[in-house]
Amino acid sequence: MKLFLILFAATLLSISCGSQKTAGKEKKDFYPIAGYFQSQLNHLDSMPLAVIHYRTIDNAVDTFIVDKADFRKAIVSKFIESDISTPDKIQQYEETPLLDASVGTMTLIYTPEPGNILPVRKLDVLLSAANSDVFTIYIEKVLPAEDSTVIEKMLWTNNKNCQITTLIQQPGAEEKVIHDKYIWDK
Repeated sequence: MKLFLILFAATLLSISCGSQKTAGKEKKDFYPIAGYFQSQLNHLDSMPLAVIHYRTIDNAVDTFIVDKADFRKAIVSKFIESDISTPDKIQQYEETPLLDASVGTMTLIYTPEPGNILPVRKLDVLLSAANSDVFTIYIEKVLPAEDSTVIEKMLWTNNKNCQITTLIQQPGAEEKVIHDKYIWDK
């Protein structure tokens, strides 16, 4: 019975987040990433918690307390701008749902359609199969710069923390790794 409920929830989620054909044209509905992050900001703003920033570069760790307004502007905007469910981006990506009934989760995996080279290379939304609550969102972006390539690997854990690992690759130089973790609830 439990397996039936999980499969039923997965089917409903697949139908609501998947693609649909309307008037001969495929209409895609992806998980609303920007709306999710906006609700996370609202949750954070309602909590009397500080945002603690841990930055690691070359095994040296610095710790700061970050103002919520600065966190909203500088960090969360990186996550929100990665929303691929907007009309100008949605047709360039495909969704692959993956159900893991053994742990009761569903992962919605978003990747660019074949042939598209886009900044957001991968986006994974890990959901509860029972109630569609988000556990984590992982985003991988490649940002070409004039003299280097910057790869951002971003992970948001629902109501707890987020982290951004930035890999900077320059020709003929060793890769530089910057790891930023922001914690507001343990």
